[in-house]
Amino acid sequence: MIRSVSRALLVALPVAALLAAGCGSPTAPSTTTTTTTTTSTATSTLTTVPINGSLTTGGSSPDTAPYVFHAMPGLVTLTLVSLDPSTLYPPLGMALGTWDGVSCTRVLQTTAATPGTVFTATASVEGNFCVKMWDPTGFAPGYTLNYVLSLTYYAKPS
Repeated sequence: MIRSVSRALLVALPVAALLAAGCGSPTAPSTTTTTTTTTSTATSTLTTVPINGSLTTGGSSPDTAPYVFHAMPGLVTLTLVSLDPSTLYPPLGMALGTWDGVSCTRVLQTTAATPGTVFTATASVEGNFCVKMWDPTGFAPGYTLNYVLSLTYYAKPS
């Protein structure tokens, strides 16, 4: 599941345990032995992909066909980069959610997305997630609005 975090996200990173043992006496030189322990986790690669799409008045990327991606646990960032034509900046619906193979369940959403809107979340488990865009207010009839999103997440290397 994706959990919402405000624009700043503090991520606790695992730190390898450092064990040190000393031996010797106060009058003799001491010897120190150091052991470093690390834990291996699934390898993942930070991936950034552009998502290009378009909306018409009252339209949406269908719940049955949103942008779907497979992410490893870690940071997920979705940014509305631009709208074209740039003279029309209606607020758009933008969501980040979970994908069950049939539909996109919105977890983090807004109906007031404009260029520069950023969602930052954490995928707590490996899974399928989705991005959904829609027109919540009904901009100019017969109008097509193109958008560009940037999605960054941890993926399995190919």
